[in-house]
Amino acid sequence: MLGNASRNEFDFRYAYSLYGTNQRDEASKHFEKLLNKNSKYSYPAAYYDGIIAFDANEYKEALERFEFLKSSKNYAEIAPYYICKILYDTKKYDELITYANEAMQVPQVKNANEILVMTASASFSKKDWQKTIEFYEQAEKKTVLKDLSLYEFGYAYFQNQVYLKSINQLKKLADKKSPYSQHSLYLIGQ
Repeated sequence: MLGNASRNEFDFRYAYSLYGTNQRDEASKHFEKLLNKNSKYSYPAAYYDGIIAFDANEYKEALERFEFLKSSKNYAEIAPYYICKILYDTKKYDELITYANEAMQVPQVKNANEILVMTASASFSKKDWQKTIEFYEQAEKKTVLKDLSLYEFGYAYFQNQVYLKSINQLKKLADKKSPYSQHSLYLIGQ
């Protein structure tokens, strides 16, 4: 008979092997056994179980796992990205905008640029043009913005009547074959 520590190690290794062979539902059952055990496998199990739930669009469960990981030394840097992504995908924009400020305070936070872009886009969806601009300005310093982001950034400047900056952002789309090109040209023409 295995002791608690050996049993926890077995459950984790077995669950991880199931995860690695794409048997996600079965792996999740074994990862869940470790979540409340206060063992060295609790955080890794929560991470992998959170990924499984996230990939299956089971956002409530995934969010619980990633919230739990915020207190982990090893996973505190990656958890904010997944929390922000879940809030963004579920259109909980107010929560995302509030949480993103906290997330950006995590030292060495992973995917900071994606967090900024999601938060800017959430602000755009709420028609908060100033916050849209602020978050995109931060994101632009860290990454090359994609077409949708460029459009939202330029449109937010346009709505705030900062026309020169609006034109500079929207011109980046003008020559592209993008669904945003035509409307960008329209805004530039105004």
